[in-house]
Order: sequence, then structure tokens, then C-alpha cells
Amino acid sequence: MKQSIVLFLAGLMLYGCGFDQRPAPQQPSAEMVMARANRVNGLVVFLESEPITPYRVLGSVDLAALKGMPQTEGRRVGEVLRDLGNNVVDNLTYSTKLDKLASQARATFPQAQAILIRGKLNQCTVITFNP
Repeated sequence: MKQSIVLFLAGLMLYGCGFDQRPAPQQPSAEMVMARANRVNGLVVFLESEPITPYRVLGSVDLAALKGMPQTEGRRVGEVLRDLGNNVVDNLTYSTKLDKLASQARATFPQAQAILIRGKLNQCTVITFNP
């Protein structure tokens, strides 16, 4: 009798464990993830991502185009070298680069609504959303 009860309880326990198997949680696909994008200088910034809304490419902006030779005439060598170092895009912080990209995009394309940044933070694609 004891064996029957133990076997019955063991069978009931095994049967109950079979129904408790839940599927493993799945990672959402890139198409399913939605987020609120940040704005910099009035432009929506997409970093290594793309908007779901259809858009039109206006052009691109490259921070290398912002670099220029400082005025050297009548200045000390140390001052010129310091200005050259400050003018190198690679020395800029993330937020400074982002701010400069957005400002340059806004100045070059006044109708711009967003920028797409992929790969390097020294260049971006400027877009406007389709109506």
C-alpha cells in the first residue's frame, strides 16, 4: 500500500512538472523595438539605427570639412599648435562632436528634421521625413 501511494505521488509530481515548462523569453527583433529618440539642436538623432517612418535623404555632413588651418601670421608657434590640436576632430568629446554635427547639418540643410549616424561619429546623413 505504501509503495502504491509513493508511486502515485511520484507519478503525480512528474506529471505536474511537465506542465510547468514555460517557453524561454525571446529577444525582441529590431523591428519590434520602439524608442523615443533624443534631439540635438532641434534634430532627431538616430545612432546606429533607422527611423520607421519613410524619409528622404537631403545630403551628408562631415566634421572633417569643419577643420581648417588657423591663422598663423603674427602668432607664436605654441599658440598655432594649440589651435591645431583643438581643431582636430578626433580630440573632441562625444557630446561636442554630436553638437557640431547637428549644428552643421542644421546650417547646411535648414529643412532637416533628423540625422543618421552610422559607423564614425565624424559624419552623418541628413534626412527629412516624408509627409
